[in-house]
Amino acid sequence: QASRIYLARVGLELPELDPARRLTGDGPRAGRRGDPLAANDAIAVPMQVWRALQQGAPLPLDALQEWLRSNSRRVNKPLPLLQSIDELQRTPACETCRDRLSAQLWPLLTPPAAAPALRTAADDVGRAYLDALAPGGDEP
Repeated sequence: QASRIYLARVGLELPELDPARRLTGDGPRAGRRGDPLAANDAIAVPMQVWRALQQGAPLPLDALQEWLRSNSRRVNKPLPLLQSIDELQRTPACETCRDRLSAQLWPLLTPPAAAPALRTAADDVGRAYLDALAPGGDEP
């Protein structure tokens, strides 16, 4: 008995519940995530410029520069992107410059949410199994 050690039980101490908020459904907002299928506003400007590049429309390059200043952490190498923007501002008709900027913007765009894969149609064995399961089917 002398070699045994006594450890006091330590229980879980939870914070007190606020009676005014109890059972209202209002929980802490820090842990809530946004909707993964909602549009991402953080890439709205690069998406707009990329679409304009694909359609041959006028480019909002000033808006892209402002976006790049405020979101420089999203871009691995911002200097080549700034260089491409500057080249296009100087020579708007340069097709290679447009292609280069399009290629640099492509990795910044997030892909859309994936659609669920459709099931393949049942083969002969699968159809026979499903027919046997159906109510009123042939009973052995």
